Amino acid sequence: MNETRALAGSWVTLEPFSAANRAEVRRLDVSRQRTPNLGGAAIRLDAMKSFGPAMLIRANTTGEAFGLVENAEMTGYPGVAVVLIFVDPDLARPGVAMEAFAIYVQHVFASGARLVHIEVVEFNEPVLRMLHRIGVGQQARLRDQMYTGGRFWDVLVFGFDSEQFKMVWSRYARILPGGNRKPAALGSRPRA
Repeated sequence: MNETRALAGSWVTLEPFSAANRAEVRRLDVSRQRTPNLGGAAIRLDAMKSFGPAMLIRANTTGEAFGLVENAEMTGYPGVAVVLIFVDPDLARPGVAMEAFAIYVQHVFASGARLVHIEVVEFNEPVLRMLHRIGVGQQARLRDQMYTGGRFWDVLVFGFDSEQFKMVWSRYARILPGGNRKPAALGSRPRA
């Protein structure tokens, strides 16, 4: 089996979970559980099928771990990857989450996913603004799906295929490192 290596971008490096970064993963997962609008479900290392491993997001400039990305195949929907990203808002600077997301989604598509599925709690305005700005349209609204902060909230569902991702990326890539090029040009090459 081909082991996934780290994926390096201009601002971030994504590295598969391992014994070497276990303490950092645990620390971020604890923070994620206290931030329900950003975190989604707990890390599922036992997922039946995924399109690449869960990964730690590390800043290239400081070496600090500040986020997690993972995916699993949606039950009953072959080829649909449910992607979760968590970035600790106290540790990350603007733009780095988008680069990490782009590198990871590209990797998920390269690993065989035909669609990417994302769920966002309705009060997560920063993520909803970002998705709207880059042109990812809402596919569905799940009414009263999440209970947090003393009430139920809607969950908004977004999805796209690899061609839609390329179109979205072409509109957004200019402001990130690498300019107008696809995410691979950001440096998301495997690191030895």
